[in-house]
Amino acid sequence: MAEQSRARAVARPDRGWRPGRKTATGALASDNAAVRTSGTATPRARWLLRGAILMVLVAVATTSFSTVRPAEAIVNGEPANAADVPFVARLVGSNACGATFLTDEWLATAAHCVARTDPSTLAVVYGLTNPGDREALNADEQQAHGREVAAVAFPESHESWPVLVDDVALIRLAAPADPGTMTTLPLYDASAHGELPAGTDIQVYGWGSFEEGSLAQSPTLNQTSLAVIEGCADLWVSTWGSFCALNNETSHCAGDSGGPATVTVDGATYLAGIASFGAPGCPIDKPAGYAAVAAYTGWFTTYLYGFRDVDPNGWEGKPVAWFHKHDITRGCGGDRFCPDRPMTREEQVTFLHRYAGKPVVSESALFPDVSAGSYYSDAVNWAFSTGVTQGVGGGQFGTGRTVTRGEAVTFLWRLAGEPAPTRDHPFRDVDTGRYFADAVAWAAEVGVTTGFSPVRFGPEEPVTRAQFAAFLARFDAARSA
Repeated sequence: MAEQSRARAVARPDRGWRPGRKTATGALASDNAAVRTSGTATPRARWLLRGAILMVLVAVATTSFSTVRPAEAIVNGEPANAADVPFVARLVGSNACGATFLTDEWLATAAHCVARTDPSTLAVVYGLTNPGDREALNADEQQAHGREVAAVAFPESHESWPVLVDDVALIRLAAPADPGTMTTLPLYDASAHGELPAGTDIQVYGWGSFEEGSLAQSPTLNQTSLAVIEGCADLWVSTWGSFCALNNETSHCAGDSGGPATVTVDGATYLAGIASFGAPGCPIDKPAGYAAVAAYTGWFTTYLYGFRDVDPNGWEGKPVAWFHKHDITRGCGGDRFCPDRPMTREEQVTFLHRYAGKPVVSESALFPDVSAGSYYSDAVNWAFSTGVTQGVGGGQFGTGRTVTRGEAVTFLWRLAGEPAPTRDHPFRDVDTGRYFADAVAWAAEVGVTTGFSPVRFGPEEPVTRAQFAAFLARFDAARSA
């Protein structure tokens, strides 16, 4: 059976990338497995001290948290329950800092927490109000609340520390965290929600010092709220890539570095800042400084999703991350995924072939427009032998032709064994006599597609790479249900 296709260009501005910024090189760009400990980023203006010495909020060589301390930490903070904020984690080892889960394998923290540290000396404890309690758990419970660190990543420009240029970093765990004891937090996206205005309430968490002038840390998690201020009065003249907040009654302190500063917008909570700097002794009448997550969305994206042109908070973020995690794509070159580029027939069968585990078949499709030894030839042979495609007619596979949305769900429907839908589809633009009608009805029924609207599917429109990532991710979820 042949599929018909018609191409139409689709373009959309990149919401997840800050114009004029360079991305970190290496890491997981184009799905490479290796992780580098640094990348390149445009150096930032250094913070200029104004009558005060910079205080880094990291505690060194703190691996035990069983010492009894007053409940109030984060200097006049309030006790917090880790079960209520399971995205918060404690980095332990040669340095003690906070961290935030962005995926089950990646956490955000401050660069000064990890920049001069061997990753093998670090571990992450999570899901426990008192990280020291992990020592009393049995082996299985300990595994559910901790992981060793495999690698760290931070901008090379941070090497100018201690002036704290680009004080952001990522931690990669040696194994995914237990989903039963943690959750992830999305990045705050200024392009979607706007810059944080002065007066915005933020919530901060940590195990840091509980009183001004003290380096003694709390054994239990604490929290407090501050308000974003304009600039950093009395401390810094220039704070590109950061923001400051003040309460006058409470503040973060030593040991809170790397911990999250969250903001809630329309009922959803986002990671807006990473605890970075403050005045010596943690005076509550001086502002606390945070690396602004919105200024580094592109840098985070490069590592978390492997592609700088994918918005991690957009609808395509999770499907593309799923593609990346399951090695279905290596990107479209460099560190880009090209989410809005129409997908070609050879790309689609290659994605499906990889999803299926790259099975080897002896049958050859013998399409004259498929070169032997091309990256997609094995995938075409597999797709032909399994009935996923028979080409476009005339003995041709249709190499280079754009796949329509109708064709895309037809490929998936055939891969599923052409199950009969049990109800009609809701789309007015899908004629019941078309070859893809049953495929669209099935796809709508099992949740592979919801259409452009409740009544419009767009069967003749080209399917983009991001759209197909969503189709396939949902297809996998439906099969696993």
